[in-house]
Amino acid sequence: MEPVSDPKTLLFVSKAIENIAPGWLAKETYHILSTDEFKEVLELAAPGKGFGLYSKSPLRRKPSPQ
Repeated sequence: MEPVSDPKTLLFVSKAIENIAPGWLAKETYHILSTDEFKEVLELAAPGKGFGLYSKSPLRRKPSPQ
């Protein structure tokens, strides 16, 4: 986990990735939007390259049955 200035953001940067060629890195960021919703951003970097967007996913807690 990497430090960030926004308390509603979690940032994780890999040191290595299983099942992918050596040297690749991944960066996963979670933006907390509310207690029931957040956004996940996954970025990948090839060896010697900068990070590029791989996927962006909005996630919402499923409402409990009434």
